[in-house]
Amino acid sequence: MVFPPQEESTRGLWRIAEGMAEVQDLLEPGVEAAPKQPKRRRPSREQIANLVQRATEFWSLRDRRMDEDLSLYRMAEVPDGEGEVVIRNIPWVMVEKAASILSKQPPSIDAVPPENRLKEAAQAIEDFLRYAWEVWDRRWMQALHGPLLRDIAHFLCLRGWVTIRISYNADAPPSEIPVDLHVCDPRQVYPQLGSSGLRYVVHRYWATVGEILDEWPEAEKRLSGRDEDEVVEVVAYYDDWWHYLEVDGIEVKPPTEHGYGFVPWVVATGLGAPVRATTHDQTHWTQEVGVSVFHGIKRAYRQLNRLVSQLATEVARVANPPTVYYYDPARPDNPQPIRLSAGATNFLYFDRERVEVLQVTPNPANAAPVMQALLDDVEKGGLPGVLWGVGQGSGFALTLQTDAAMDTLHPLTRVLEQVIEQVNQRALELIRDLHDGPVGYLVRDPLTGRMVSGQAITPDLIAAVGTRTVVRFRKVAPRDRVQMAQLAALLTDKKLISLETARDEFLGIENPQRENERVLADLAYLDPEVTREVLVPWALARTDPVLYELWRQAKLRKEQQDGQKRVEPPQPGQPGGAGAPQGAPPAVPPQVLPPQLATLMNLLQHSQASVSGGQGEEAPPGVPGVEPLPGAGEIPGLV
Repeated sequence: MVFPPQEESTRGLWRIAEGMAEVQDLLEPGVEAAPKQPKRRRPSREQIANLVQRATEFWSLRDRRMDEDLSLYRMAEVPDGEGEVVIRNIPWVMVEKAASILSKQPPSIDAVPPENRLKEAAQAIEDFLRYAWEVWDRRWMQALHGPLLRDIAHFLCLRGWVTIRISYNADAPPSEIPVDLHVCDPRQVYPQLGSSGLRYVVHRYWATVGEILDEWPEAEKRLSGRDEDEVVEVVAYYDDWWHYLEVDGIEVKPPTEHGYGFVPWVVATGLGAPVRATTHDQTHWTQEVGVSVFHGIKRAYRQLNRLVSQLATEVARVANPPTVYYYDPARPDNPQPIRLSAGATNFLYFDRERVEVLQVTPNPANAAPVMQALLDDVEKGGLPGVLWGVGQGSGFALTLQTDAAMDTLHPLTRVLEQVIEQVNQRALELIRDLHDGPVGYLVRDPLTGRMVSGQAITPDLIAAVGTRTVVRFRKVAPRDRVQMAQLAALLTDKKLISLETARDEFLGIENPQRENERVLADLAYLDPEVTREVLVPWALARTDPVLYELWRQAKLRKEQQDGQKRVEPPQPGQPGGAGAPQGAPPAVPPQVLPPQLATLMNLLQHSQASVSGGQGEEAPPGVPGVEPLPGAGEIPGLV
């Protein structure tokens, strides 16, 4: 859950206010973005019906190919011929394995600020987007789906397409992100392309009445009296300004403005030929746009199933072979069938009846070359064995084989990066253009590792930083992390790269700057003076206030005694008297702390104030020589 900033502590509000003030200083006063205007007139219902029909017919060959791929994925396609049927599960395991590999490691998200002084604001946008994907993932899984990124990769591997609808939810509670994400089956989405992107999108799908009522409450009157589990057909139309919806041919939502200024869909394709319409073919090219991950092995896969089924049929014949029965037709009784089961006894008339096993099974060695060729095609056209943990050679050789095998998934990885970048851009644009307040989110506390609130982004902050992000999937296998860490340490020792680059590029840390702050905090714990003078009293103040008070009183008595010894006038004949050497340091005035202990005493006094119920921002009255400690409110335990 996201906590709005008005419910947070004073510390969180001050941070948000300071960030908004910095953004306001960067914006030019009096300059506002021009409001977006519709690029086309409001379409009529008849025009939309015509567009829906034309878009559906345009992608009909694509739909046929997707249906064929789904049949192979479900292992529902039966080979021709009689006998035993063997269907291998290659398409199913390829899709599942590829989707797991692509979604195994979360991507890194980097916002690109226009100026260096906006790095902190860009970091806030990065944190917000990471949290937004966590929220969308949780919402998606609550509807009995798998992980969000895994399902997106699954559609890309099986359908060859990714189709995501993004919308602004003006009725979202203040504690929720006002942007909704809907991952749709590409088989039900029909885009119309233009020279610079999408012109409009038709979404034609089937859903239950209950699902329709949850997403479109305005359909309640049209669907009254129907059971919630009844499946109905839904047709929706989206362009850059207008939206239309009908259910079972009944208009539910007439052409209505959504006012986004862009088509609220992210549509991308993975594998497939980049060819388009030619002189000899104006229609069939749509069948090759965005193919499945096993598209190149479908012929070999079918032939392999047929060959394995034939071998299985011959194995079954060996267990129960066909026979030829010779008998004497002059005998009046009918021939009796023989039994071939284990231990069976058969009686035949000598020299009149004979049984021979009919040998029709070919030599299995004859099928070995064909089998090997088909398996080789499946290996090269699918996922290499090294991705399944089957490899040979040393660790370095396996690394090279894995890197070469990942070339098969490289186009799909790039598509996923682009899809996430487009979703991030559209979400930020919706908040920037349509939202009228801050949007709170949770971040991970660098000290405790827990999710904490008190952060927010605003439309002005997004306008200052921009909506562009860079998303990357890091190709680092678990066995390579040690080598990457050693290489990063070597390069930083030789001063060839910075620590921030090493943490970002080689170790894959999302926020290198925050990690650097953690390292500096760890170094403070290693200082024995800081441990003795700061950490020990701080720990006592948090765990045992009584023991801390005794420690504090003993510390003050010792300091007073040391101060009295330094300020007492020396007696004649004693060291420091008339016979004292020239150039001795003057005595320290009473009630004044040495500079080297000023900071430590400030910490102690603020800790005492915290134990007494104060906020740690002011020193107790009557303590001379103690000034307010800068940043004391940010020390854990003093707030």
